[in-house]
Amino acid sequence: MRRITLAAMTTVSGLVLLFSYHTSRNEHADDAASADPSVEPTAPAATSSSPSARRQAAPAPTKTTTTAATKRYLGAAIDTQYGPVQVQITVRSGKIIRADVTQVPMNNGHDRELNTYAVPLLNAAAVTWQTADLQSVSGATYTSEGYKQSLQSAIDKAGL
Repeated sequence: MRRITLAAMTTVSGLVLLFSYHTSRNEHADDAASADPSVEPTAPAATSSSPSARRQAAPAPTKTTTTAATKRYLGAAIDTQYGPVQVQITVRSGKIIRADVTQVPMNNGHDRELNTYAVPLLNAAAVTWQTADLQSVSGATYTSEGYKQSLQSAIDKAGL
C-alpha cells in the first residue's frame, strides 16, 4: 500500500511539473529587440500561408547614396529552408560601418526567438570583421548561412 501511494504521489508531482513548464520564451523577444538600439523593430509575421506572405521584408534600394562618402549596398536575397535572408551594408571610406537585415524568416515564435538573438550577433560580426567569412550562430545555422551569402553579395557590389 505504501508503494502505491508513493508511486501515485510521484506521478502527480511529475505531471504538475510537466504541465507547469513553459515551452515558449517569446514573451520577451520584443523587449530584447527594443533594448538593443542596433536591432530594427520588425513587423509581425503575416498570417497567410503563402511563402511570400510569411517572410518579413523591408524595401530597400540596391544602392542609395546618403552622403558623399556613405553608400548602402543591398545583397542578394538568399532562399533558405525557412525563408529568404537579405543583408544591406552601409560603407564609408571602404569600410563596412553598419550591416542590417532587410529580410529574415519570422514565420513563427521559434524563428522570431532565434533570429532576434542571431541577427544582431551577425550584424556586429560583419562590422567588426569586415568579411562574410563569419562563424555561424548556434541554433540559427540556416539563417547564418543565408546571411553570409547575402553579405558576400553586398560586399562584392561595394567592391570591398
